[in-house]
Amino acid sequence: MIDRIVEGQSAVRIGADKREITVVVSDLENFSNLVASLPLEVFSRVINGYFDGLIEIFWKHEAMIDKMTGDGLIVMFGAPVPIPDHAARAIACAREIDVWAEEYRTKMLAEHGVFGHTRMGMDSGIGLVGNFGGERRFNYTAYGEVVVIAARLEAANKTFGTRILFSAETVRLAGDIEGIRPVGEIDLKGVPVPIAAYTVETEYPSGDGRLAGPG
Repeated sequence: MIDRIVEGQSAVRIGADKREITVVVSDLENFSNLVASLPLEVFSRVINGYFDGLIEIFWKHEAMIDKMTGDGLIVMFGAPVPIPDHAARAIACAREIDVWAEEYRTKMLAEHGVFGHTRMGMDSGIGLVGNFGGERRFNYTAYGEVVVIAARLEAANKTFGTRILFSAETVRLAGDIEGIRPVGEIDLKGVPVPIAAYTVETEYPSGDGRLAGPG
């Protein structure tokens, strides 16, 4: 993405702007248990390897990393560079992350006996994006209900036994994608109306389509 901007292939606007985007919020299950269970040197290696894997996949799909939240990430598709297929790209990215994260989890369980599932929530819609950090700190980020809904859907994975949840608006904008199924309507804190939530099958190396659930 940086190369495209530098080469002039994509226009980028750094000032505040209303933009249609897809926001993805990820979280690592039982993170506090991981911190308490591993020696500092081991924990550092494990968690850095985890974030390296996630960020590599996000960048592959041209996501912008908004911020790290301890054990999670907030990323957006469609800003600062507009991406017409931001919703479909976010779903494809989440599927790939789910495969990688489950493989990494299996490896860490074998080596250290502890590691949680990676859960993701996403929503699409109009967000206010731009540099919100004052004159002394550059902080390109997004505000709006789209961010709130993505975070709430991530948390709702625990209730529904899923690892990926996204909104009806993401489904609508993504178009025809195989493996999507409805989960139900969810009342989310801070959101005035129930949100129709969906999950998606994940293609594992064996070729078997499996729903992104905890099993």
